[in-house]
Amino acid sequence: MTTREHHTGRRRWGRFLLVSILALLVSAGCVGARIDISWPAVGTVDIDGSTRVLVAYKDRVDAIDPVNGSAVRLLNSDGEVRTDAEGNPRLWQIDSTDAQGAQYFSLPTWADEETLLFPTYSNSIVPVNVPTASVDGTTLALPGQVIAPMIQGDNLLYVPIRSEGVIAIDPTTADVAWRIGSTRVGVGAWAQPLLNDGVLYVPLFDHYFHAVDAETGEDVWEPINLEGGIVSTPLLYEDYLYVGTFSHMLYKISLQGEVIGHYEAQNWIWGTPIEHDGTLYIADLSGYVHAVNPETMEAIWSSKVAERGIRPSPVVTDEYVVVASRDGKVYWLYRGDGTLAFDREVEGRPEILSDIVFIPMNEEQRILQDMIIVGTKNLSHLAVAYDMEGRQLWAFGR
Repeated sequence: MTTREHHTGRRRWGRFLLVSILALLVSAGCVGARIDISWPAVGTVDIDGSTRVLVAYKDRVDAIDPVNGSAVRLLNSDGEVRTDAEGNPRLWQIDSTDAQGAQYFSLPTWADEETLLFPTYSNSIVPVNVPTASVDGTTLALPGQVIAPMIQGDNLLYVPIRSEGVIAIDPTTADVAWRIGSTRVGVGAWAQPLLNDGVLYVPLFDHYFHAVDAETGEDVWEPINLEGGIVSTPLLYEDYLYVGTFSHMLYKISLQGEVIGHYEAQNWIWGTPIEHDGTLYIADLSGYVHAVNPETMEAIWSSKVAERGIRPSPVVTDEYVVVASRDGKVYWLYRGDGTLAFDREVEGRPEILSDIVFIPMNEEQRILQDMIIVGTKNLSHLAVAYDMEGRQLWAFGR
């Protein structure tokens, strides 16, 4: 068998497996059950001049103090803690009852200095006033569910719709200016697009990678069939796009739409590639971590680490590559050769599917060491913080 035949066979098997999984989800009632097999969106946001960890999951959004993992209290204009009618401190928290039963799966986008726009799994965008943690105005209707972040342009808001594609809308009215549809019914956009120099790069689950004019939606180049679902935002590095797919491939694509090369991993690539000091780092759903030379698209090292798949992108520092797996463990690898430095189990070993968040030391905000935050599906350990030596700092639960 030739190398090309080998790759083609693996892609056909990948397509068969993907179709089978999607069929099972549909037959099981995917729309009704999807929120129950989701994972929290974890990121950071500035509130009252301080870095806060934001966790959006199911029917609620919580803001967490990274110093100690406590829920953030709301402050008034004088810096005093707000209280409710019973005198209890009010927390920075968005509940589904505040927004017509909204279900949250994704991080928000800034609309202005005080307003965050939360896309929902409930076919809407919820505007939230940050100082008061309250729904600010009318929710905007969308034509479908959203499971990935939106991106704000100069005039338009670009929204990935899970079962359709990407739409460009007026951020105040939700009127649709243009849309990129999927070639397959029910399979659309599971990743945030990338906006650069007026061009929107759109990854879709139907295997096609688009580049369009951000204002008009017109093709900049012919969509490329990458022979596998694309569920992560592309990385732009030194005028090349690096795109991971469910065909096991990390592709290198020029800004003119030419596929320059590829690297084959062991399994689906779900997370966005991370570049550090001229090397690309990816993980796959067979539990491997790969360091790739972006010039040659060849492995510098490839290391089997986890017992189960690794969905999130790695966090990379000068010393370590940190990954988190569906096996409920966090792994620190030496960046130079990919060997295991140490690992840590999250209590109960819940699946870790959320992207890992890195927060650098900031003495002014009392963050006294670099830390990483991982999110899990366990409500008692929705977010867990570690320092870079693997010591658990705190765990946040509901």
